Amino acid sequence: MPLRVYMQDGGPFTEVESEEQAARLMRLFSNGHRQLALNMAENDPVKSVEDTVREFFGEINQNAREFFAAVSKHPKGVEAEKLADETGQETSVFGGILGGISKNADKYGFKTKSFVISEMRFEGARRFRHFQPGPLLLKHSTLLAEWVKAEVQKSGLV
Repeated sequence: MPLRVYMQDGGPFTEVESEEQAARLMRLFSNGHRQLALNMAENDPVKSVEDTVREFFGEINQNAREFFAAVSKHPKGVEAEKLADETGQETSVFGGILGGISKNADKYGFKTKSFVISEMRFEGARRFRHFQPGPLLLKHSTLLAEWVKAEVQKSGLV
């Protein structure tokens, strides 16, 4: 029966074959202040990346989902000013939206740039913010579309 040793509660884990290996691994990664978790459930299902992304899209707020939807329409990226025009949001709110996305991404073990790449760019004296969809947003845009559609239906706008 494989044993799972979790590095943090609900976070990354590794499977080992014996209790001795689990104990050795727990001692190796323990900093003396917190205890690693050991899960001995034999049939504990491992979530796929797709399932985790689906959960993540459900966890973020509607503004973040709409931001992702707008960014995903521009595979090569889009300037913040143009994105603001498309979404009806001020460019100043994008920082707050990205902060919330980042917090939730960390919770699910993702990097923010897996979903959206945000860069400050310069063209001569012109300085602007550029957003580009990350690999997970491009790959799972249909999951995002499902969430956005469900929000629209729930609000009664359709």
